[in-house]
Amino acid sequence: MRTLGLIVLFIVSPVRADSDWDRMSKDFQKLKEPRYSAWLAGSLVAGGLLKRWDESYDYHVGFGRLDPVARMFNDFSDPLIMFTFASSFRLYTKLNHVSVLDSTSSDLLRSIVLANSLVAPLKLIFNRKRPENNGNFSFPSGHAANIAAVTTVVVRNYSWVYRLGAFAASGMVFSFRLADRHHHFSDVVSGAAIGSLAGWICSRKEFSSSLHMTFSFDRTSMFNLVWSIST
Repeated sequence: MRTLGLIVLFIVSPVRADSDWDRMSKDFQKLKEPRYSAWLAGSLVAGGLLKRWDESYDYHVGFGRLDPVARMFNDFSDPLIMFTFASSFRLYTKLNHVSVLDSTSSDLLRSIVLANSLVAPLKLIFNRKRPENNGNFSFPSGHAANIAAVTTVVVRNYSWVYRLGAFAASGMVFSFRLADRHHHFSDVVSGAAIGSLAGWICSRKEFSSSLHMTFSFDRTSMFNLVWSIST
């Protein structure tokens, strides 16, 4: 399976710094914490509860074929493509000493590896058939997990402009996985929840988005209302 293949690639990858390996070990250790174990269990339970509506939802949403633009977004969230992108980004930041992106590149790479490390064995365990018998290993969705992991890293590290873009990309990937009948609705929901878990664990910066109102006084006006988004 491709998801298992990328885990092997991470282990032997030349872009894997020792610090990344240490952080990845800690990421896996965090899965033992009750809150994260409950998150993972809840992701699977949600998929099970939503399974009863899969047939109806698949019928109304599925289109069978995607146009080239939709196909591009759909393919981008493929595990190997995402891993290649994250690895290249990580390699660029390390070789060029781009310190401002060091944390982000590490978080992205590790979140993708963690997400697929969780999804791959679950696919083998459940071995669920895809809609219209398009193959097996449908549950949970690896594409949804990957894009959700990346989105979570972006949400926890960047301002609302980037967050909106990440949410939009996630929404399109979720929709396209259903539209081309590669996944059931419950597959996508559980995959997205697992990917969000991976992204949350691997993001070292705490989520601290808040809207601040700052009043400043100067000679030209009584006061200026300044809105700022802080991360």
